[in-house]
Amino acid sequence: MFLVVWVMDSMERLSALKAEVLRLNRRIAAMEAFMADGASSDGKVDMAFIVEAVSRLTGVSVRQIMSYSRRYEIAAVRQRAYLACHRNGHSFAAIGRHFNRDHTTIMSGVKRADAREKSVAMG
Repeated sequence: MFLVVWVMDSMERLSALKAEVLRLNRRIAAMEAFMADGASSDGKVDMAFIVEAVSRLTGVSVRQIMSYSRRYEIAAVRQRAYLACHRNGHSFAAIGRHFNRDHTTIMSGVKRADAREKSVAMG
């Protein structure tokens, strides 16, 4: 009896996980399309588009991302935006100008966001 209940519960969880993966894949596709709209002639996505995309994905407003708030929840999202901008080919100095921060702040934020991403990936 226990085995039957366990199998049924596992199947329900697997079904829920598959639905979540499909939902996330749709979100990613929508964000990729959104980002493609923001590409300039040099192939880089405009930083304002990146910030908007990060805002949509995280639920943190653009105003909060651009603010000087040091709350972890906001700072971590802001640092993720720095990382996305950097991975898109923008220099630390250019990102700093966009966010009104020193380039060393951007370097530190990119390093922290990258470390957080790697620690989540490793489980």
